[in-house]
Amino acid sequence: MSGTEQNRSEQPTPFKLTRSREKGVVARGMDLGYFTALAAFSGNLRS
Repeated sequence: MSGTEQNRSEQPTPFKLTRSREKGVVARGMDLGYFTALAAFSGNLRS
C-alpha cells in the first residue's frame, strides 16, 4: 500500500520534472483559462 500513496514526502527530481514537461504533463490552475478569456474579452472591447 505504501507504493500507491499520494502523499509523498520527497520532492520530484529535476529529471522527472523535465520528463513530465516534455510529455506535456504540467500543473495548471483553473484560473489560467478564466483570466485568459477575460483578457481577450476586455481587449476586444477596446478595439
